[in-house]
Amino acid sequence: MAKLPILQYPHPKLAAKAEPVADFNDAIKTLVNDMAETMYAAPGVGLAANQVGILKRIVVIDITDDNSDLLVFINPEIIETKGDLVDHEEGCLSLKGLYEHVKRPGQVRVHAHSNLNARGFSPFVFNMKSITLTALFLSITSAN
Repeated sequence: MAKLPILQYPHPKLAAKAEPVADFNDAIKTLVNDMAETMYAAPGVGLAANQVGILKRIVVIDITDDNSDLLVFINPEIIETKGDLVDHEEGCLSLKGLYEHVKRPGQVRVHAHSNLNARGFSPFVFNMKSITLTALFLSITSAN
């Protein structure tokens, strides 16, 4: 496994549309492992492939304190959101040191390489990474 460089905003690949993964080969397995190592070393709880310069629809997430529950989403799509909007502080490894409060649905149903129903903190992380994968970027303004 290898630690990959994390691109920082305003790198153009962060605003580029990621392409679906068509071939689930050893290169994709290696990329997923490298992304996980990179995310853990940062440290972070989620990382999209375009944040490491790869324009593929891949996201890794692990919200545990001991890095014991790695979730991998390949070609993810949000198919349902429900529940009350919950305010939560978020950060981004491509926006080092910046944290903002964002309201997101309490539950998210995701279709990826397999169906997963993320609950609890995971929807916040997945929503943020979905935004990154679809080339929508949160505009953050600050008063000086």
